Amino acid sequence: MRKKIGIIGFGPFGQFILQHLSPYFNVRVTSKTKRIELAEKMGGEFVDLPTLVNSTDIIIISVAIPVIPQILEDVKKYIRPGTLVIDVASVKIYPTNVMRKLLPKDVKILGTHPLFGPQSGKNGIEGLKIVLTPVEIEEKTLYHIEDFLKNTLKLKVFTMSPEEHDKAMSRTQVITQFIARILKDLKVSEEKLSLPSYELLLKLYNMLGEDSDTLFESIQLYNPYAGPIRTKLKDICLDLWEKLKEKEDVYKKFS
Repeated sequence: MRKKIGIIGFGPFGQFILQHLSPYFNVRVTSKTKRIELAEKMGGEFVDLPTLVNSTDIIIISVAIPVIPQILEDVKKYIRPGTLVIDVASVKIYPTNVMRKLLPKDVKILGTHPLFGPQSGKNGIEGLKIVLTPVEIEEKTLYHIEDFLKNTLKLKVFTMSPEEHDKAMSRTQVITQFIARILKDLKVSEEKLSLPSYELLLKLYNMLGEDSDTLFESIQLYNPYAGPIRTKLKDICLDLWEKLKEKEDVYKKFS
């Protein structure tokens, strides 16, 4: 018998999850916006939140990070003992702490972060990366999840603590998202005389520049290691600006 999975949050990422899980599980979804026909078309079933929580073995929380506490307050009213709750947020310390605090003690908890999404995974997810941050979960259950992700979905799986994850993301995701937002504000576009390096920046913008303000702010503000990285970026930019400013007069005589 196929396991029953519930997805709370049926926006673009929830739909993306359903697309890849419906061939292997019975999947139910729910969200504030009813998308009954879309869920059925993608191989799932749209239900209300109490029905989903009370009838699934695994619950995936796929909502904006600021909304997670309220969702968990609703979930804990209906959840059954032994249910596995998984989040897919881009940071891990905050949501795993909130799940540990708000969910009943007889519930299993697993933090995850797929390092891809509907845009980067539009041509398939094989070979892409996902991070697991176990919180309250038996080794046997974790093993089966890792096995499914590696051998069925063909993902590269990394298992680490929430702290290790957020530290790593402060050096990668925080920087790239920040630069992508700068490119968006600069309104970069294709240029006839573009260099390969410029085209790489355009590729970064096309992948991340249209991310929502909520996602951008969540990555920047809910990762406790992000602030120092942003400060360093600012200091480096100001330092470069000052160095160039000091040399402007030297080169003006040639213009």
